[in-house]
Amino acid sequence: MWLATRLSLSFGGADTLLYTIFHESRNFLEDISFRCRLNRFRFSLPLTGQRREKPMCSVCKRGLPFWIGLLILSILAWQAIPATERTDDSGSKSYQKLTIEQAEKWINEGALVIDVREPFEFAEGHIPQAKNIPLGELSHRLDEVPKDKRLVLVCRSGNRSSKAARLLLDQGYPPDAIGNLEGGMLRWQAEGKPIER
Repeated sequence: MWLATRLSLSFGGADTLLYTIFHESRNFLEDISFRCRLNRFRFSLPLTGQRREKPMCSVCKRGLPFWIGLLILSILAWQAIPATERTDDSGSKSYQKLTIEQAEKWINEGALVIDVREPFEFAEGHIPQAKNIPLGELSHRLDEVPKDKRLVLVCRSGNRSSKAARLLLDQGYPPDAIGNLEGGMLRWQAEGKPIER
């Protein structure tokens, strides 16, 4: 991550303060420009006793220290979010993203398949021996989901099952025992794998 700040002052009739903040993170580049019109500057030396007026924004009446403080707080808050929310690349707990082959291997080794689609979707076709627990009911039916077995979570495309995986992680299930079938039933059927109705 890098942060560069350019400060440009012009001492004329306009007295314009231009902040350009460039912030680059792993996946995005954020470019923020902030322009603030200043009233005027009066400088004083501490020993002369002359009065000094702080530079103020004529629009919001906030001084430079306020905006610098706000910038620092914003950066600190942004840094805190990945540490608490990101689960894939930050080294914190994360579920396994399974390919079809990996999911088959887990299933052959005795993993429980949990299909988090709605019952009518489940009835149209599902992985053999899968258990149907819709995503909306999962938090109330955790007693049906063992913590001592590997779990293969599946839905239509992998979206709902990834939410189910995060829910199970939050409930204390071991991250290395939770697998989300990438591509869901769409990919499973596209590769000609067996289904039950």
